[in-house]
Amino acid sequence: MASIISSKRCKNHVILSIEAGQDELESLNGKVDNICLIPKEEINIRSSIYEKGRKGCTKYFLIPKTLRKNVKLGNDIYCSKLNLKDKLMFTFITNYTLTNENNSTRP
Repeated sequence: MASIISSKRCKNHVILSIEAGQDELESLNGKVDNICLIPKEEINIRSSIYEKGRKGCTKYFLIPKTLRKNVKLGNDIYCSKLNLKDKLMFTFITNYTLTNENNSTRP
């Protein structure tokens, strides 16, 4: 995991100095723009994996209700995998629209 070692506030942004290991730098594949910073402590909502098929060969990441409340997810979903020392981090990204759950139609 990388660490922020210093920060400098400017008018509309912050300049960060980041210390990262070789594996973090390699995972960027040379791309240094449009980077999202997520502290490990913010990944704190428990989820699970649903397995299907012979010997659980197909796996689905389940999105907890608290994260999908009042949200309609898009159909185009992209994902990536980051290998950490002792964990795998999967990231999914999609478009969404906000919904009003009170007006939604449910079967």
